[in-house]
Formats: sequence, structure tokens, C-alpha cells
Amino acid sequence: MQTLPDTDPRSSRPRPWAVAGIALCLIAGGVILATRWNDSAREVPPTLSQDEQPLDPLASPTELDWGYLGSRVCSECHAEIARKYATHPMSRSLTNVLAAEVVEDYESATHVRPKNARRHYRVERTSTSATHHELIVSQDDRVLSEFAMEIHLALGSGQRGRSYLIDRSHAWLISPVSWYSGRQRWDLSPGYAPENHKRFSREATERCINCHSGGLRGDSAASGLPLRERVLELSIGCERCHGPGEKHVAYRRDEPDHRADRDPILRISELDPARRDAVCNQCHLQGDAEVLRSGRDHGDFRPGMHLGEVWAIFVTNAHAVRTETAAISQVMQMKSSPCFQGSDQRLGCISCHDPHITPSEATRVTWFRSRCLTCHAEPDCRETLAVRQQPGIDDSCTHCHMPRLNADDVPHTTQTDHRVPRFPQPRAAEPQSEPRLSTLEVIDHAEYSVHKTEAARADALMRAEQAWLTENAVVAQRARTVLEEVVKLRPADLPAHARLGQLCLMLGNSDAAADHWNRVLQAHQTSADSTEVLQNLSRLHWSRGDISKARSGYQQLAERRPWDPQTLLALSNILPESGETQQALVIAQQAIAVDPHAVGAYLWLAELCRRTGDLTNRDRYLERVQLLK
Repeated sequence: MQTLPDTDPRSSRPRPWAVAGIALCLIAGGVILATRWNDSAREVPPTLSQDEQPLDPLASPTELDWGYLGSRVCSECHAEIARKYATHPMSRSLTNVLAAEVVEDYESATHVRPKNARRHYRVERTSTSATHHELIVSQDDRVLSEFAMEIHLALGSGQRGRSYLIDRSHAWLISPVSWYSGRQRWDLSPGYAPENHKRFSREATERCINCHSGGLRGDSAASGLPLRERVLELSIGCERCHGPGEKHVAYRRDEPDHRADRDPILRISELDPARRDAVCNQCHLQGDAEVLRSGRDHGDFRPGMHLGEVWAIFVTNAHAVRTETAAISQVMQMKSSPCFQGSDQRLGCISCHDPHITPSEATRVTWFRSRCLTCHAEPDCRETLAVRQQPGIDDSCTHCHMPRLNADDVPHTTQTDHRVPRFPQPRAAEPQSEPRLSTLEVIDHAEYSVHKTEAARADALMRAEQAWLTENAVVAQRARTVLEEVVKLRPADLPAHARLGQLCLMLGNSDAAADHWNRVLQAHQTSADSTEVLQNLSRLHWSRGDISKARSGYQQLAERRPWDPQTLLALSNILPESGETQQALVIAQQAIAVDPHAVGAYLWLAELCRRTGDLTNRDRYLERVQLLK
């Protein structure tokens, strides 16, 4: 969910500190037009056809067994498999940065110098710490200011690259610097523009951590815990693919006969194709849009389930397939391949990939050729043996039929082309275009039938997000009409209320927006979504002149996000409205302690010093502004 900007809500002109480039107007990437705060914005008539049938009530989602024990318990009996798996990249998906295998270059070329940017970065690792430094440089490349941020976790095995996390009290923050193994270089992290990014204050999302870790706790005792405290085990482990092991372990320990047909362990080989592939696709399928099913959480997926039991994942339909690559889109490439389409769905991820081991570089070609020859032994390859055995080709099937392409959404990385072209077609990936709403469909819907109301809800939530981002009032009204019916049927649907708040505000009804957001906060006080709702609601209170409620909201936000300079600065900005100028100074100083390069905080401090007559410190802060700008 996108949050709203914190500029002066009662003026068409931004405050002076906003002009200087304060990042508050870009909180969470949400740049919102001022008309969203205007109750006179016109209402758009509903666009639903009159003959549509009303939605039916939704049943509560099935209660899920918990029963996760951790990979160490599995290794007691499966020591050899555990030993082999320890060499697999998935076993190193999230690790303590000092315990991670060093694949990076910490000796040379440790600087990141984005083009036309004054903020540069430098990485450093010693035996006791890893740090990422932000540098402000002059036009002649002199370092004018520098501060270091300690890194705690390595995200990714390093096979293709690695990003880094900073451990804070309630969150894991993403460093703006990543390592790219293919090019052996440091650079800005994926999605970071040189002069417009969130630097060290971007939170890792629940979906991101769920896939890069051993999973998230979903039991009732974990409800409301910070994301970092819900992680089952750091790296991907046995139960991510085999499911909770408690019943299996109890059976093996307590039952004397140990009959395999009575063992409750999940047998992946016995699953139908859709549920078999869902084990991998829970993380290796990235759609164009994704919506959690009603009452579900990202940690709710269990091997043996359909994807559609937890998510509605929207992908471009078969009649509008895009040929470009994306870092995790190999699933859709494979589904479009003649190999998959001719296999009657027998071909799956584990037909070619062993999830316990990866072949060594010396055996890789032979390994994958043997997989191809399972189906393609006859007739023999049309290419001559002399050509196939040339250096660099080495009789590799994938060299011609699965060439490596540049991943278009992660710089400096490549991936194999899972469309399996019959004839070699090596090329660079083309820029990936934005999908049209009319070309999106839910994957897995043919294998897993969902309730009509559930399908309508997912579609409306997807369209609501697109309407909010594109400011499309027609799409917004259509989504609002559906979601209002959804919350009548299920009043506790908090994601629907959160989106409805955005849509109502966009369509000119701020009272309704506040009502929906208050429903979320009253029911669910500590989730990431509720934090974003609290930020939106606090901004709305301020825009309506309700300083007391706005101050209370920003105070709560600062307590939840004491590491975020933008949140601290928002609180500092509103305190003078209630006569708390000295406290505003204290909070603004906390913001620059968290982020010594927060230009907006220094400019605001200068303004507060002007108001209190402290001209010496005002000038000192303005000098800092000039240095950092």
C-alpha cells in the first residue's frame, strides 16, 4: 500500500523546507495530487453493469496446522541429505553477514559512483563488522561528508548477487548497495535510481522475507509480532518444501511399525502438477500483480496447497505473452515452451532441478543434458558433433536451446531462457512494458476454483492499487463499488478497508476514508499495513486541521519507526502547531542522528532556530544544508 505525502496540507504552496528537497513528499513512493485532500472532488458514477449479480458471503479460510520444527530436527535422521543441501544456494538465502561465504570483492573497486549523483557509497568488511558508507562528494570528487551504517544480514546466496539488511528494533531495512556476481561489481540495489531512492530507510517486505527465509510464523501467538520476530529460521529449510514436520517426526518416533503408507509426511511426487509446481512457484513466480486471499497471510502457504488458496497472482494472459525476461519470471517462460505444452504437465521444475543439490561446474553440462535426453534421446540432435563439441559449447543442450539473457529488472544479471526455443535465438532482453489491466488473469484458477466473491475481491483490490497509482477515477469507482459490497459481507476484511480508504479519499470522501482506516487500526494495531494506514490517517487529520489526532498519530508512528528520519521529521513538523517548538527541536535532532545526511531535517532545524531566536545554530544548520545539497 502506498502512503501519503507530508507537505503542508492547508496551503497550495509547500513549506520552505519542502522546496529544499525534503523527502517527506515521497514517503513510500506515494506522490499524491492535492485534489485528493479536497472533499469537493467530484464523485464518479458507478460503472458496474446493472445486471451483475450481488456477491455471496465468504466462508472463513480453513484453519491451518502449524507444526514447524526447523531443519535441525530433520537433519537428525536425514544427515546425508542435509549435508548435500548445505551446498545448495537456497541453504544460504539469508544469513548473518559475517557468517556468509565471502563472494564479494572487499579489496578493490569498493566504491559505488552513480552517474550524475552526489551521493556515493563505499563498502567495508572486517573480522568483526560489515559497513556501508554514504558519501557526499563535490564536483571534483572530494568527500564532503560521510557516515557508516552497520550491516547485519546478507540476503541471497551470492550465486547471482546479494543484497544486505540492517537490523532495527521493529524492521529489517535494505541497504542501497548490492553485489552483482555476474559482473563482479558493487552497484545500487535493484530499483534504486541514482538520485531518487530511499537510501537506508527502505523496509524489507513480508513477501520478500517470506521467500528468502525459512518462512514466517503464522500461529496465533505470532500475531502482531514485528516481521523480524516471525522468521522461523534464517535460510530456506526442509519444511519450506516438505511442509510442517511435527506429525512426521512424532510418527517416526512413536510408531513401532514405521509403515511408509501411514507416514503423514507430504510426498511431493504424488501431488498433481499444479500443486507440485506450487511448491516452487510460491517464491519463483512473480506476477504482474498479487493479492492475498481473504483471511490469509504470506506465511500461510503449506506445500500441498494450490497457490490460489493463499494468493491471487495476476499474470499476462496467453494471448498477450511478453517475450522479455524478468528476474523471477522463468515460470511463465516455461509454461509457454513447447516442452511444457507437449508434456501434458508432466514436466515441472524438479524434472530438471534437484532442490537438494546443484551440479558442480565440471558436471553441469552432463547433468542437464541427461535431463533433456530423458525425452529427447531420439532422434539425435541435428547439429553435427563437431559443432556441438566446440569449446564453450561442450555438447550442451542449454547452450543453444536455453541461452542466457540479461534480466531486465535486475541490472548486471543474466538468466537462462526457459521458453526453450527450438533454434538458437540469443539476444538481450528488451525493456519490459507495463501490463494492461485487460490482459491480466489469475494463474492457477483453472486448477483451483475460487468463490465468485473471492475472485471479485481480488480483482477489485488489484484494480484499486492501479487506480491509486495512476489516479484513474473510473477504475477507482468500479473497485470501490465491489469492495464496499465485500466489506458488508465480511466487515473484518482489513485489506479491503485499507484500500477503500485510499479510494474514498481519491474520490473526494475523506470522512469515509477516515472511517475505513479507523476500522483497520482498531482491529490490527501493529502490522506493516496498519502502520501505513496510520500514516495515511495522520496525514488526513492534519489536512483537516485536527492537530490533536494528527499529533497522536505521528507520535505512534515515531514509536514504531524510530529509525526512519522521515517519520521523525513529520512528527517534528506538527509539534509547533500545538505549541511544542522545543520538543520539535528535540525530535528533529533525533532525525539527523539517525540520518546525518537528511537535508530536509537540517533545513527544518534552521527554521526552528529562527523561530526561537537561536541565529547561531540557524546559520550552522544552513551551512550543513549547503554542504549536502
